Amino acid sequence: MAKSHFDQVTIYADRNFHQKPEQQDGVCVKAVLNNFAIKKIKPLVNQLFYPLSLLKKEKKRKKMNDTILEEVPSTLITVGKKIQSLDLYFSIKKILKEHLKPTNQSIHILIQHCKASDIMAIRRLIHTFNHEFHQKIYIHLIIREEKDFFCGTSSEFHQLESDLRLLIQAKNIHVSLLADTQLLCNHYQSITGAKNQFNLFPALMSANIPPIKKSPEDANNRKLRLSILGTPRLEKGLEETIQLIHDMNQCYHHNRMVLCVQVDAKSSDGAVQKAVQSIQDIKADNRQQRYPLELLKGPAPTELYFSWLANTDILLMPYTSRKYQFSSSGIFMEGIHFAIPSVVPKDTWMASLIEKAKLKGLKIGEVADSITDFPEKIDAILSNIERYQGDMATFRENWHAFNNSDTLIQTLLQPERSAENE
Repeated sequence: MAKSHFDQVTIYADRNFHQKPEQQDGVCVKAVLNNFAIKKIKPLVNQLFYPLSLLKKEKKRKKMNDTILEEVPSTLITVGKKIQSLDLYFSIKKILKEHLKPTNQSIHILIQHCKASDIMAIRRLIHTFNHEFHQKIYIHLIIREEKDFFCGTSSEFHQLESDLRLLIQAKNIHVSLLADTQLLCNHYQSITGAKNQFNLFPALMSANIPPIKKSPEDANNRKLRLSILGTPRLEKGLEETIQLIHDMNQCYHHNRMVLCVQVDAKSSDGAVQKAVQSIQDIKADNRQQRYPLELLKGPAPTELYFSWLANTDILLMPYTSRKYQFSSSGIFMEGIHFAIPSVVPKDTWMASLIEKAKLKGLKIGEVADSITDFPEKIDAILSNIERYQGDMATFRENWHAFNNSDTLIQTLLQPERSAENE
């Protein structure tokens, strides 16, 4: 799609990108980022500081971001962010030097998942980068979540605010700030005071998603599959899942369902390992279970993961992190693609979509006030599963009317077209 609007399209990926740097569907793929191997360092840091977490058994663990333990000193995290920032800064300089030439053609750079360290890199670029040509440079930053705001120190928070304002005002490089939920757009506008500077970016599905397939059996003549999918994380309610497995024995329709929970064997977080082991113990001793419990062993290849999703009847998302108040969920969006109703926690982006759909007469899921409310909400969907699935299929059509590749291209080109009309 992008090739029909741009003369050249290149994907620059981490050096550990799963595909070889080569031509993919006619688009050049190059490895350029992750020169400092931060992703390999994170597990080592977690293992180093995990013993400290064992000394705080009485303290409730934070679930904002389980990629780094809360026991890791903030100064060390700040150093890590600065290293990541320098990595991206030098990578973008290399990319620009590769494409700058004596022509009037513009250069567009899209950073797909922008973090605080990436914003620091663009700030440095604005201050230091000059070139002799007349090409206009457009950098598009997609800010998908705001855990950096919550997890950082107060000084980092104010620095991030300042950086965002600087990016908006930059003259030598045009920076476009994007988010994939309107809630995030509104939130960033409120903290920066920059009206109409954050635009909604369409959420696209992976090209690897297979055709939509459902089990040929009638829903009334088989057990319905309720799934908790994705890499097990504390922020996604992994510990609460243990309670949910027990509470679902209370479901009126327990004899019609099977609960499928994805459990991954590898994690550098001891708390995640402990929770996964508890779930495996429940499976091993299922005498108290009134319904089947199926454990899905991950991490799974793409094709296998989407087969789990395609055969799911209800998605359960017992998320606990505050970041989901504004941020999107990839699994929820994949559920939309497959027309799967969901049970989600209140005060989340997912809940806002379910409530907006309800105002239009569409039942696409249920919103739970707490983890203990999940069984009641599950029963509500199971009692009228065909209605929920049909309404979700209607909602999917409306969703794809905006969230598609055409809208993506128009969003990227909008700043350049606006500049031409000035």
